[in-house]
Amino acid sequence: MLEHMGFGESLLLSVIGIAIVFAVLFALSLFIRAMSAITRSTDRKRTSPAISDCAPAEIQTEEWVPAPESSGEVKLYGVDEATAAMIMAIVADECKLPLSELQFQSIREIKDDSPHPSPCSKIE
Repeated sequence: MLEHMGFGESLLLSVIGIAIVFAVLFALSLFIRAMSAITRSTDRKRTSPAISDCAPAEIQTEEWVPAPESSGEVKLYGVDEATAAMIMAIVADECKLPLSELQFQSIREIKDDSPHPSPCSKIE
């Protein structure tokens, strides 16, 4: 009643099973490519307005005015310029003031681990 499969039959059945899996994966990849192509073509049709629709009625021209620069020079002690720029930006952000309203006299590296007061405490 119960027959055992031989090596050849089991190998053939495994090959057929793997072939079915690859066939389904291939069909799925074709389906995904077709859906992607359909979506792309409908998006192009929907989002490609005529050139006359894109042209503004008036072109507004405003003069460009540079931001006011900070005044004076900053003396750096043991700090490179990039680090000093980051420190100045952080202090301006912490104090909620524009950088142009702050005047830095010097920036010095402090090598101890003691806590330091907020740089904004003197401003408030």
